[in-house]
Amino acid sequence: MSLHDPVYDKDTVLADGVTHIRPTASGEAWVIHNIYIEFGSTCDIYICSDPTGVDKGILIHKSAMSITGMNNYHCMTDQFLLVHNTGSTSALVGYDGLISHTGY
Repeated sequence: MSLHDPVYDKDTVLADGVTHIRPTASGEAWVIHNIYIEFGSTCDIYICSDPTGVDKGILIHKSAMSITGMNNYHCMTDQFLLVHNTGSTSALVGYDGLISHTGY
């Protein structure tokens, strides 16, 4: 992928489950513009460096229900966003952004 290419995805996150928002290629960095959380679902969002999700990291949004246009989050392969579904049912979670750096 190239600098400024769009990045986006969606994932179904099980109850009490997690999903990561982070670059898939080594040496890339992303800026995430929006995080979409299915209506009626709530998720906690963390800045994380533990890919296992055991240590969730720093809480940045509690019981979020879609973070759109409010913040730009910088994600790399070793420091990324972790979305934890705090609800009792599955939640659809999506995001969009762009590639901000390659080859670091």
